[in-house]
Parts: sequence; structure tokens; C-alpha cells
Amino acid sequence: MTASAGRARIGWSAYLILCGLGLTVVLTWLGPRPSEGLGLGRTGAFWLLHVAAALGLLAGVQLGVGRVALLSRLPGAVQVLVSGAVASVAFTPVALVIDRIFRPPSASETAGDPMLLGALHEFMAFSGPILLTWLLINAPTLVRLEPPAPAAQPPAPDPADELWARLPARLGRDLVALSAELHYLRVYTTAGDALILYSFGRATEALDAYPGMQIHRSHWVALAHVRGVVTEGGRTLCRLEATPDLPVSRPFRPALRAALRGRG
Repeated sequence: MTASAGRARIGWSAYLILCGLGLTVVLTWLGPRPSEGLGLGRTGAFWLLHVAAALGLLAGVQLGVGRVALLSRLPGAVQVLVSGAVASVAFTPVALVIDRIFRPPSASETAGDPMLLGALHEFMAFSGPILLTWLLINAPTLVRLEPPAPAAQPPAPDPADELWARLPARLGRDLVALSAELHYLRVYTTAGDALILYSFGRATEALDAYPGMQIHRSHWVALAHVRGVVTEGGRTLCRLEATPDLPVSRPFRPALRAALRGRG
């Protein structure tokens, strides 16, 4: 039994949803100035739309940042700040639309308040809180309370060195599986698991020489730790040591079975 077995685990998507619900409750309770006078029900709907739109844009932009080679090599905190800044700009027209739905402007306001000025005011009001909130949401995975694994001194550079450097030292390097969780990567080893800010595509490329293979658009496994392939409820699953069963997509099934046969 490994450190990760039997331990409750929450995925990034579920974590993001919980954060969004928490933010909505807090904003509805505090009732900041933009929602003044709307009433409890409309205030809740007002902030739910704002929070859902902002988090959706933030997560989408962060996914895009992870796929740009130059940006994906930046430190995690810088990637989060870049995605927060871009998402703040994209969120401005969305926030304006939501505001107009809940508070249609009067004729005098429409005539006296140019659209560009309104957009600038909206951006200034929301960009700071969005950046700070996105940093706080990502903080648990950006802040490590232990140093990274000591850098190895191999005779030749290892393409996976950057991936190893982002893992907590306690996990070691005996990989079991990788799973993409939006813009994050969950890394499983025989010692446990961790969520890091790293692209799934870059990770599989870096591990090209490692004895493993991709079995799904979001999952990669180390062949040495595969116990077998099973079918349950019409789904094909890869059974692994120290991790939950992972789904195997149809295009990858023949190659996985062949690799396991060749493993002897």
C-alpha cells in the first residue's frame, strides 16, 4: 500500500467548481457595490454569472498558455499572472453584458457614458480582484513547502529534467502514471501523487524515451506498473499499481495490449 492509496483526492475541475461556489456565496453575502439593491436572489445570480464566466475564461486562457512553448517554460506564478491579465481583458465585455442584463442603463446614461469609457471602468474594477483571486486559487500547487528533488548529474541532459524539477522530492522518480487536469498535470509515483503546473503534451514528449505510453488523450502510464487491462460496464480500463484505474481510449487499446504482451 502506497502513500496515495486510500486517500481522498479532489481533481482540479472539482476544486475550481468548489472555489467558484465559495466565491459566489461570499460575494452574495457581502453584497459589493455593483450588486447593491438587486435583492438576495438576483444578487446571487449576478455574482454566479460573473464568477462562472471569469473562472471559465481563466482556465481556458491558462490551457492556451500551457500550449505555447515559450510561455509554458515560464515559472508557474508568471504563467498564472499572464493568464490572469489576458482573461481580465476578455472578461471586460462579458461583465458589461451581465451588468446590462441586471441593470439596464437609462437613456441619459447611454447618451452620456461612451462604451469605451464604460469598458475601461469595468476593466479597472475587475482586473485586480481577478488577478489576486486566480493567484490564490492556484497557490496550493504553486507554493511548495519542501525543496524540489536534487538535480541529478547525468552524463547527458535528460529531456525530463524540467518535469523532475517541478516534483516534490518526496515523490522520487519511479513514475506510475500522468493525468491531465485542465492546465495542471497530476503525477503519480510509487510514493504518492502531486498536482503541478505543467502541460500534459510536454510531459509525454519529455518522457518519450521512458518505458511508457499514452493510453488516452488525458492519461499516460508507465508499462512496468500496469497490472492489466480490464473491461467493466463497457469501458476498457488500465489497472495500475498505486493509482485509480485509468480509461483506455479505443485508438490506444491495440498498442497497449501489444506492449503488455511484449513485456513478457
